[in-house]
Amino acid sequence: MIYKFCSKKLKKESINIKIINVIFKILILILFAFIFTFNIYPKIRKCTNKRKIRKYMKENNYVIHYQPIVDPKENEIVGFEALIRCKLNNELIMPNIIIDNIERYDMMGEVSIWILKKIIRDYKEIKKIDNLSEEFYISMNMSLKEVEDDNILAQFKEIIKNSNIKEKSICIEITENNSYKNQKKVEENIEKLREYGFLVALDDFWVEYSNISILGQFKFDTVKLDKYFIDNIHKTAISKTVIEIFDYLFCMKEKNIII
Repeated sequence: MIYKFCSKKLKKESINIKIINVIFKILILILFAFIFTFNIYPKIRKCTNKRKIRKYMKENNYVIHYQPIVDPKENEIVGFEALIRCKLNNELIMPNIIIDNIERYDMMGEVSIWILKKIIRDYKEIKKIDNLSEEFYISMNMSLKEVEDDNILAQFKEIIKNSNIKEKSICIEITENNSYKNQKKVEENIEKLREYGFLVALDDFWVEYSNISILGQFKFDTVKLDKYFIDNIHKTAISKTVIEIFDYLFCMKEKNIII
């Protein structure tokens, strides 16, 4: 009877141990799946996409389109805005998709450096275009977060120093966002860009995070009013009034306005 009792008890304990082991293994698998999904996989995906973006730069899948900036009074081209596109399998990928991916994988700095080098390489050819002002410039976008980065600024300084093009030939259009941390640092770095020979413009003014206070926070040579106001100028008197107000304001401050 004692043997029978002990045998049953051991058998029951063995089953319990097996159940515990199964539950433990399931918990380990769940934990691993959780860690992989929320920690390991995002890092693998980020590295993979960073390599892809670098590959696109190296193999010239990224292309730059130059949109003219025209002075209507003089009827001449005074500048160009460099707009990034991506060409894959003879299909042109539009900037909203490109920029979203570049920003998501923290590659905006590297891409901006690539764009600046590309602009400088294209500058001599662009200079041959007819009806072009002698003081023309090429502009490119940068976010306030990039402007805040000393490493990016140092590389911009070195690139423009070795470019052999005259001062104020490249304009940095700052796309305002709320991702920067230190306003004083951004202010100092904007001044550094000007010292290096760049023009500085505020892009897409009066949309999203934009408000008039930014004009007092940072120094800009040019302000670009968002196309929303032009798209709606025939629909509402407000758009026309806003343009007139800012035109007056920027003329008083001796700054250019681009619409």
